[in-house]
Amino acid sequence: MWRNLVAHLTEVSRDHVLFIGDPSGSGKSTTALTLHELLVDRDAQHAAIEGDYLDLARPEP
Repeated sequence: MWRNLVAHLTEVSRDHVLFIGDPSGSGKSTTALTLHELLVDRDAQHAAIEGDYLDLARPEP
């Protein structure tokens, strides 16, 4: 499943935003880390942003 998603994200020439949301402790960070590692293997440009830390931004987004 992950490899198919990564293949799609890296083969298409447009930008994508993937939001991962679920309750606390459901594996969101693990999922993001797995996707990050797969995208690194494909040398794909990307950024993983932990949403909890956006609460620390000033001015607020």
